[in-house]
Amino acid sequence: FSWQISPIRVPEPDPAKGSEVEIVFKEEDGLTKLVFEHRSFSNHGNGWRKYIEALKSEQGWPYILNRYKRHCETG
Repeated sequence: FSWQISPIRVPEPDPAKGSEVEIVFKEEDGLTKLVFEHRSFSNHGNGWRKYIEALKSEQGWPYILNRYKRHCETG
């Protein structure tokens, strides 16, 4: 899907200025494994390198994915 949130955390209506997120769900030993890739950050323009670092931080994708995991586990 298209990640259309700018480096300054506001919605970006132009899909050409968004990055791409790919999520694949795989069955592994009776469990569901999530394979995740966020790419094409340069589409965001100025500040895209810092944006990568921000999304790597504990308040970025680790937080988002842990919240998703918790939701899946508890419903």
